[in-house]
Amino acid sequence: MSFSPPPLADNQTALQKMEALAEALHHEMSAVGLSALAPIVEDRGTTPSICLPPLGGADATHLTRLLRYAQDDAHEAAASLHAALLARSLSFPVPRARNGMVALGRVDVDAADHLAMLLGAPPLPDGVLAMDILESSQAAPLIRRIASALASVTNDRDGVIVGFEPSCPQPCCGDAAVRFPLLSVDTARSITDALNPSTEVHE
Repeated sequence: MSFSPPPLADNQTALQKMEALAEALHHEMSAVGLSALAPIVEDRGTTPSICLPPLGGADATHLTRLLRYAQDDAHEAAASLHAALLARSLSFPVPRARNGMVALGRVDVDAADHLAMLLGAPPLPDGVLAMDILESSQAAPLIRRIASALASVTNDRDGVIVGFEPSCPQPCCGDAAVRFPLLSVDTARSITDALNPSTEVHE
């Protein structure tokens, strides 16, 4: 396991900084019971890096638990959002905790449109079906509708910025999809509350 900073012009200064970082890292790891994993600064003539010794099974298990604990709120928010999506029969990817936030990723266009409807968005213009939106040039009304619906139930100052990925004939791309950004824990919880069957929503 190796951590490297951006290249620095002065290698000696870089080395000193890495040694200070290694010492700080070891201090924090010791505080949580991982003192045996003493970081080592390696300087091989390029950019210095901090390396950790090989992890034994016990240390790896302990480190995994610590990392999961650091994301407890995100894991809880992801699980609750997943349950709410299932309760509303929304065919979404399973929400995952990532970097302390909640990841949804690529969502089927029809499912994303259904979410907007459940959150109170007005329907698409007459004659427009979400499942028929395949190109970016067609997607603006759908994206505005989803963004507006999300903004109505969240407290994100800048809103939730969703994107559109057009249909592609290549197997690696597939059908058109709405791309959701990483959601803050509070945003994920707000969407969950809005989808909760006990909460009044417009359908």
